[in-house]
Amino acid sequence: MSALTLDRVRRGDWTRWLRDNGVYVAVVGLVLFNAVATSNFMTVDNFRTQLVRVLGTIAGALLMQLIDATLIKHNISDSWSQMAQAVIILAAVYVQLGRRGSGS
Repeated sequence: MSALTLDRVRRGDWTRWLRDNGVYVAVVGLVLFNAVATSNFMTVDNFRTQLVRVLGTIAGALLMQLIDATLIKHNISDSWSQMAQAVIILAAVYVQLGRRGSGS
């Protein structure tokens, strides 16, 4: 945390600080809760599983944002962007169903 951020917290402007940094507080809280409440949360196998799942989600979200930004840049209707995002979501669901069916 920078000195500027700490100064804002010390001044009592904690609501703005929490709004700006709340997602980080939530992630740390979730990790701490899971480390205490779940017996195998801090294992290497679980870390690898979570990393693979999160990377797939992040890649899909970035792809949707890239398509959305490209369509907006070229002044294409928002409905086309929504349709492209729906196709990506359906493809992701199809891939996940295929993975479950293959026994892995």
